[in-house]
Amino acid sequence: MSIGNNRQLLPIAGLVALSFWGIATANGADQAKAPVQAKTPGQSKAPQQKGGTFLQFPKECVGRIYSINDDAEFDSRKIPLRNLTPAQGRVEKPKGQAFSLRLNYEGGTNLSFLGNLKPYDLIGLDSDDIAIDCSQLKYLQNLKGLKRLELRNSDFSDKELAYLKNLPLEYLDISKTLVDGSGLAVMKTLTHLVNLNLANNSLIPSATANLTGLPKLKELYLSSTNVGDSDMANVSKLKLLTHLKLADNKKITDAGVASLATLPNLTMLELSGTSITIACAGDLKKMHNLKRLYISSPRLTATLVAQIQKAMPDCKVQQAVQSKLPAELFSPLH
Repeated sequence: MSIGNNRQLLPIAGLVALSFWGIATANGADQAKAPVQAKTPGQSKAPQQKGGTFLQFPKECVGRIYSINDDAEFDSRKIPLRNLTPAQGRVEKPKGQAFSLRLNYEGGTNLSFLGNLKPYDLIGLDSDDIAIDCSQLKYLQNLKGLKRLELRNSDFSDKELAYLKNLPLEYLDISKTLVDGSGLAVMKTLTHLVNLNLANNSLIPSATANLTGLPKLKELYLSSTNVGDSDMANVSKLKLLTHLKLADNKKITDAGVASLATLPNLTMLELSGTSITIACAGDLKKMHNLKRLYISSPRLTATLVAQIQKAMPDCKVQQAVQSKLPAELFSPLH
């Protein structure tokens, strides 16, 4: 072949070489991009990789979901809640998280959706001071993992207490409701209960007898419940109690305080608005672990309160300011 002919072939050979080089480069680029494609956002959020589950709520919003760490203390009055998402449609629950539902008006008037949830989907339920259809609380029996229930300021009554039977509740707030204590016998089945709020309910005599079978109870709130000295004898059987609020119960006298002196773990006691006198100072001194004491009574002057404080140097004694408004304004409405 002549040199001239070779010169004519050289450009063609160059083009072929460039074509092969371009193909190789493109293939290399595709191979470099492959790992990036394997980490698309949709694939990284796959529930099987995270170990999460899904909850199915109605199409209309029934409240808001709050997220809690699985290791949280669910019996506490205040727990760290993270506002997560509306309770509407399909909601993902990440692994290691527990869900608490705060109802809105739509959720409170139709609780039937609770019956469609899985037994351990919710750890807490809060009516958030709204009106609820208490007859539909029967669906609570489906929530076998429910640990917190807040129904304060609602029409919840002793009749609905039966719906709480055998639930693993650790925290129960049924303050300012229609509960009178006639249905409190169900309490003996709530053996996990640590915190109970019955404040602002007009309890029948000896209703507190049904609380003596709560082996883990540590915090009890009985302010404005018409309890008296005989009830204090029942309360004194709750040996794990650390917090006890008894404000605005005028039937509590020095005799009631004498019963409470046998509680070994009490750290906070509120006796504001009772009928105690300086004569109970000796029994108060027997509460060696008491750190906070709130007292007030028509028979206790500032001077007498100062004497109690001097006798109890390791306890902060505070005299509550007496309201000049009629006591009936702060009494239960039923």
